[in-house]
Amino acid sequence: MKALIIGCTRVGSMVAVNLHSKGHSVRIMDSNPRNFLRLPEDLRDTSTVKIDAINESVFRSVGIESFDVLIAASPRDTRNIFVAQLAKHIFGMKRVICHVNDPKRYEMYQDLDLGVVGPTQFVVDAINQNIFP
Repeated sequence: MKALIIGCTRVGSMVAVNLHSKGHSVRIMDSNPRNFLRLPEDLRDTSTVKIDAINESVFRSVGIESFDVLIAASPRDTRNIFVAQLAKHIFGMKRVICHVNDPKRYEMYQDLDLGVVGPTQFVVDAINQNIFP
């Protein structure tokens, strides 16, 4: 599988390392090159792209059509939803995952036919499962 990860945050870098360790191909894009220091050297040297903004031409330049999944994992919800919608609705990607921190946005983004993951909702669900097994 080929994954395009937007945001080399704690989440993005950990997902990249995990996928890479399982033999998948990853490309990580981030506006801050220091974030790439979270990655092991072999992954950092071959799989990173510094970008300042994401738009259609940037996606075209990395060959978005060749990727199987896009994971929007920047620390900003608005950037993640923009990137996820661009990948899903402009480029027709079938597998798009959008990391969302704000629980109010979480519900709204689910309605946009995107794979949405949110740490707040995850923690709430885990607590509820432990209270009411």
